[in-house]
Amino acid sequence: MEIKKEGVRFLILVALFINWFIGRIISIIFVFNILNLFLKLIAHFSFIVMLVTFYTDNDKKWIVLFNTLFFFGVYYGANLIQKWNIEIHDYLLSKLV
Repeated sequence: MEIKKEGVRFLILVALFINWFIGRIISIIFVFNILNLFLKLIAHFSFIVMLVTFYTDNDKKWIVLFNTLFFFGVYYGANLIQKWNIEIHDYLLSKLV
């Protein structure tokens, strides 16, 4: 049985494409995880600033309000990104199985 070079080249190209495609998907999931962690870090830093401002400076209560809204907005965004990440991961697993 003879193996044709064109068939081998085609299989190599298909394997490279599948490898590239899976690599893109994994990198998207990785970026979502990094973005999620970064947003949660910003949210916690904002919460600490809010507490320090609340207990030290009574004249700047508007900073507390702004930081409260910022904290909940960023934290909600981070949780939404985490939800998207889980949905993408579940979708990809359902396609593989």
